[in-house]
Amino acid sequence: MLKEVGTLFSYWYAFTEAGCTREELWQTSALIRGRMKSSCPRYHESSDKDVRRRATGFLKNRDILFTFLRVGGIEPTNNVAERAIRPAVQWRKISFGNQSPEGERFTERILTVTRTYQMQQKNSFRFLSHLMAAFFRQEPSPSLLK
Repeated sequence: MLKEVGTLFSYWYAFTEAGCTREELWQTSALIRGRMKSSCPRYHESSDKDVRRRATGFLKNRDILFTFLRVGGIEPTNNVAERAIRPAVQWRKISFGNQSPEGERFTERILTVTRTYQMQQKNSFRFLSHLMAAFFRQEPSPSLLK
């Protein structure tokens, strides 16, 4: 299975570099997908529970697992998500986490604001300034989505 996944990733990287169509990628990967599917029943009876669980999960979710081959904008890895949460993980590690539920809420909210504005290429400090001014004036809060 790992060899098949490696081959599938090599096709993916060739697709991203060569600019072939998704249909070509889908057709080219058909044998790999077929071999992966056909090898799973052998692992259903494995004495290793992790192998059994993975084989079952693969068969159950195989259509979803190959979505990146058919649909644009979907990556085969979770690298984008990993990069998105990295600032939160770094904050948690250097600050030793939160000491209270209120601290957890603050962290969730401040990271949501700063990350959302960073993704929108906007200034989060400006939003936070407007938010605080509205709070002290007892006005409605500005929207994060504007």
